[in-house]
Amino acid sequence: MPLALAALASPPPVAAQPWPVAPASDGAEQISQLFWFTLVLATIVFILVEGLLIYSSLRFRRRTAIPTFEPPQLHGNTRLEVMWATVPALILIGLFGITVTRLGDLNQIPTDPGIMHIGVTGQQFSWTFAYGNSGVKTTNDLHLPVGQQVVFDVTSVDVIHGFWAPDLFGQIDANPGRVNHITYTANQTGEFRGVCAMLCGAGHSGMMFRVTTQSPADFQTWLQQQQSGGGPSPAAAPGASPVPGASPAAGGGTGDPTMGAMLIVQHGCPACHIIPGIPGATGTTGPDLGSHDNVPPVGQRPMIATYPNGTVPNHSPNDLKAWLLNPPALKPGTLMPDLGLTDQEATNIVAYLETLK
Repeated sequence: MPLALAALASPPPVAAQPWPVAPASDGAEQISQLFWFTLVLATIVFILVEGLLIYSSLRFRRRTAIPTFEPPQLHGNTRLEVMWATVPALILIGLFGITVTRLGDLNQIPTDPGIMHIGVTGQQFSWTFAYGNSGVKTTNDLHLPVGQQVVFDVTSVDVIHGFWAPDLFGQIDANPGRVNHITYTANQTGEFRGVCAMLCGAGHSGMMFRVTTQSPADFQTWLQQQQSGGGPSPAAAPGASPVPGASPAAGGGTGDPTMGAMLIVQHGCPACHIIPGIPGATGTTGPDLGSHDNVPPVGQRPMIATYPNGTVPNHSPNDLKAWLLNPPALKPGTLMPDLGLTDQEATNIVAYLETLK
């Protein structure tokens, strides 16, 4: 299936909107209503309790010396005691009922076969979105039609992640080996920020994605562009200079180093590696691919990984490409996951890495 690429090299700097104030979907609207109801109720209770405390402290403060006789003793007020036990109980029961009702509405996943499903896969440290049976996939860039209900089928390939775009829907876990579902309908066009809401490793802070909500017509146009391979030309990653010529690749293809730089960012590589020319590539979980401590940059190294049998593969473009396509298959237990790269994507990444000499 073709992999449609996001138009930018990294999740764009979309500012988080005041979600409880301006929800951008029907699901976020219900959560917003619950938020405001709870906040107003809690504010009323706070004012009443603090007001009574302040009044009692001032009204019944000691003004004279302690009397030498015992003042009249009060032994309870049945009406007051019943009230302060009953009213909080009724408030909690009401809040519980409203919350359960709202959550019940949000958890209703439609079974209509005509509703679009988007597969969401989290991995360290990026998000992949698959648009039904269209064959289109994007990385860290989610597109949605306004006014059309969408069901998200959320899972993970490694650890637990948290799929969340605060302005659009509530957070849901992405669990390995399990598919969770969430649904909502966007009600306005715009760009929104999505994040991983679960601490998932060293690159967690960079595991963000962009949500672009479009009119149904614009969404269909975008989807058709991705299917035909005629989508917008991606911008070059800052610091990544195109290199004349093409790197050789297995299968006879050629690589585009500028596209490779963009793919490196899209697939979350900067969260784990230091990579010259790639903005934000300061991770320390994986090897430093630049020159350091008398070690040459990756384009000049004689090896790319030590395999379990102790052999060290020669560093050729084909070897590097084979490693990128499926690291766990070559070295079981490696921390580097299978990124789900296509043959051409791996070729483009190799083309960029070969420039680091």
